[in-house]
Amino acid sequence: MNYYLAALKKYAMFKGRAGRTEYWRFVLLNVTFGFGAYVLDCVFRTPSRLQVDLANFLIPGLLNVTSVFVGIYLLAVFVPFLAVAVRRLHDTGASGWWCLLGVIPVVGQILLVLSLATRGSPEDNRYGPAMTENLDAYQPLRYIASD
Repeated sequence: MNYYLAALKKYAMFKGRAGRTEYWRFVLLNVTFGFGAYVLDCVFRTPSRLQVDLANFLIPGLLNVTSVFVGIYLLAVFVPFLAVAVRRLHDTGASGWWCLLGVIPVVGQILLVLSLATRGSPEDNRYGPAMTENLDAYQPLRYIASD
């Protein structure tokens, strides 16, 4: 939950880096809360005539926004979601403009998800200093010699 709240606090910060853990936990909680909003829409039967397909921008095939609660939730987290995705791409050394790959159906969306799942660079890059999460991932395995 701390990663989710941290991403919301940095809702419009497109500079810097975000580790894989921060990004994917934010995605997991977004899917969970989005499902909760969908359940509320089903319970209260609040269909909307507005059909916006915001979910396919960065998460392919999640759902189409056809209801009030889901629409409000996705509009509320769209900018923070985009910001954490840009910071995640910065961690891999890529430009935030690579988020536009999500507009290309299937192939672009797969490439975007793969680049978001890639390990971050262990060195400082032009987007900021190395993150401790990345440094730990690149440490060599230490074997303890048994007597």
